[in-house]
Amino acid sequence: MKKLLAQKGLEATSFITFSILVEIWMYVSMYQKVPLFFFLELFILIIFASIIFLFKSIIFDTIYLSILFIPLTVLAVLQINYYRMFSDILSTTYIYLLKTGIGGLMTEYPFELKSIIIGVIFIVLFEASLLTINFLKKWRHPEITYSTYYKRIFAPSFSLFTLVLLTYSMNITYFTNVDITKNNNITANNVVVSKSFNFSRYGMLSYYYKELFDDFRIDDVTLAQYIESGKNNNADENEFTGLLKNYNVISIMIETGSQYMVNPVLTPTLYKMQEEGLNFNCNYSKNKTNISELIGIIGSKPTSFDPWSSLAINNSYPYSSANILKQNDYNTFFIHDTGGDKDIYDRKNFNAKLGFDTLYFHEDLYPDTPIWNWGGNYPADLDTEQNIERLLNVDALKEKPFYLFWTTLSMHGPYSGSETNKYMKELYYDELKDAEEKGFWTNPLKDDTSEIRKRGMEYYQMASMNFDRSVEHLLSYLKANNLFENTLIVMYGDHEVYYSCDGKDLNLALSGHEERDYPDIYKTFMNFYNPTLNEKIIEVYNKNTVDKFTSPYNLVPTMLDILGVDYNSSMYPAKSVFSKKFQENGDIFYSYELSCSFDEKYWSSDNISINKTLIESTQESKTKFNENLSQRMVFQSIIDTIYESNYFSSNSLF
Repeated sequence: MKKLLAQKGLEATSFITFSILVEIWMYVSMYQKVPLFFFLELFILIIFASIIFLFKSIIFDTIYLSILFIPLTVLAVLQINYYRMFSDILSTTYIYLLKTGIGGLMTEYPFELKSIIIGVIFIVLFEASLLTINFLKKWRHPEITYSTYYKRIFAPSFSLFTLVLLTYSMNITYFTNVDITKNNNITANNVVVSKSFNFSRYGMLSYYYKELFDDFRIDDVTLAQYIESGKNNNADENEFTGLLKNYNVISIMIETGSQYMVNPVLTPTLYKMQEEGLNFNCNYSKNKTNISELIGIIGSKPTSFDPWSSLAINNSYPYSSANILKQNDYNTFFIHDTGGDKDIYDRKNFNAKLGFDTLYFHEDLYPDTPIWNWGGNYPADLDTEQNIERLLNVDALKEKPFYLFWTTLSMHGPYSGSETNKYMKELYYDELKDAEEKGFWTNPLKDDTSEIRKRGMEYYQMASMNFDRSVEHLLSYLKANNLFENTLIVMYGDHEVYYSCDGKDLNLALSGHEERDYPDIYKTFMNFYNPTLNEKIIEVYNKNTVDKFTSPYNLVPTMLDILGVDYNSSMYPAKSVFSKKFQENGDIFYSYELSCSFDEKYWSSDNISINKTLIESTQESKTKFNENLSQRMVFQSIIDTIYESNYFSSNSLF
C-alpha cells in the first residue's frame, strides 16, 4: 500500500512540477515575469492531481494526467502566439472561436516554431517521467483489492481534496475580488474587464476559473434606475440636435481603416471628405473587427460574451442604432462579404437580432463566385459596392429613410503577396509609384530594414485606393439617384494595420514603438459627411474638425443626436461630440482586445489608475481622466450585467 501511494505521489508531483514549468515558460514568454499571485495556481494543480488518489489503477493515472497536461501545454503555446499576434489573452470565448478559425489564424499569422518545439519537448519529458515512474521494478507491489484500497485511501483523499478546494476558493476570491472602482454604490470587479492585467497577476488556470465562474451581478432595481436616468436627453440638446431629421444613413466600417491610408493624390475622395466633412482628428480604435462593428451598431460591447454565443443570439437589443431607427420607420440593411451562416461571427443570425431587416452576404453579392479564404483572396471593395447597388431598389429607398451598414473587406491583411494584393498591384501599382516619384506619397516604411514590410505597406495603400474608388462610386450613385443631399455618410476604421510582415506588425514599424501601450499606434479614420452638416459645422465652429479625443464609442450617440431621434444616453459609454458633457469632460477609450483604457495623454493597463503619462499634463487633466475611467468601468459592469442576465428580454418595459 505504501509503495502504491508513493508511486501515485511521484506521479502527482511530476504533473504539478511540469505544469508549473510550462506556465512559467508561458508567462516569461509573454510578460517577462511570473504572476504575483502564482501560488494560487498550485492549489488548483493539487486539486487536479489529487483525483488520482481516488482510483487504484496506475493506467488510469497515466491516461488522466496526460489528458490534463497535453491540453494545458497546447493552450500555453496558443497563448504565447495569440499574445504575440494581438497583445490579447485567449479568453474562453475565443477558445471556442479557434475551433472554426484556427486555420485562417495560422494562415495570417504562422505560429512561432520555437514555441511549438518547446511545447513538444515539455510533453515528451512529462510522458517520459510517467513511464519511468510506472515501470521501475521497485514499485511492484502485492495485489491490493478495491475494497481495501478505498477503505484506507478514499476518506483521507477526499478530505484532502475538499480542504484544498475550499482553501483555493477562499484565496482566489480574496486575491482577485479587488474593487476596480466604486461609483454610486456600484462596484466594478469583473475580472475580464482588465483581462491582460488580471491574467498577468494570477495563474492561467486561476484566471479561467474567475472568467467562467465569477458571477458578478447588479440588482434589477439598480439597473432599472440606471436605465431610466438616461432617457431624458433634453438637457444635452445642441445646435446639431435633429439637424438631419429623417435623413438616410450609410455607415461604413472600414476594415483596417488606419489614418495612414488618407492621401490627397492616391485617395482623393477620402481626402475631400476629410477636408469638407466632420473629421475626427484625434480618433483611436484598438479592437477586433467584430467588436468594432458591434460598437458602431450598439455603441458598446458586453465583456464576457460574443456574437457567436447562444447568450448573444437570445438577447434583445432595443438600444442598438438599427432597432432605434427601425422604431423611427427606417428600412435597415446590413452588408458584408462573408459566408452568411458559415461566418465565424454568425452575423446572419446575430445582426438580425440587432435590428437589420435585410442582410446581404457573399452568396448575395457574388452568387457565382466561390467563397474566399482568410489567406487574402478577397473581392475588391469597388466590386462589392457595385454589387450593393445591384441589390438595392432605388424606388424603395425613396419611400422612407434607410439605414445601411457596410463592413468592408479588401483592406484586410495579410499584405504579403495574396491574390487580392496581386490584383490591387495590377490596378494601382503604376499610379502608386508615379505618386511616389513625384513626391505626392512616401512609403512610411521606406527606411525599414525589411523589404517585406516595405512591400506590405504598398499593398495596404493600394487596397486603400480601391476602397477610395468604391466611396467615389457610391457618392456618384447617390447623386445620380437624388439621394446625396438627404443622406448622412459615416465612416470609421475598426483598428490599426496590425498584420504581421516579416515578424513585426506594420503599425509598430510605422509608429516606431516596440511596445503596444502608445495611443498613436491606434489612430484610425472617422468622418461624418453630408452637405447640410458640413455647412453647419463651419457656421458654428468655423472649422470642420473635432480635435478632442474620440473613438468609435462616440459614433452612435453622435449619429442619433444629429438625426434627432430619442435615445437613451445611459446605454452608451461615450457622448455625442456636440453635447455639453463631451465638450466639458471628454471621453476615454476602453479596448476589449488590450483590456486597457487610454486617451491621448494617459494610459491605464489595470483600469484602476494611470500607469503611464504620455505627454506633459496638469493635475486637473489627471483628475478628469481618473473620473472618466471610474465611470467607464462602472458602465462596463452595468452593461455586462444587463446583457448577461438578458435583462431586456425579461423586462417588458424595455
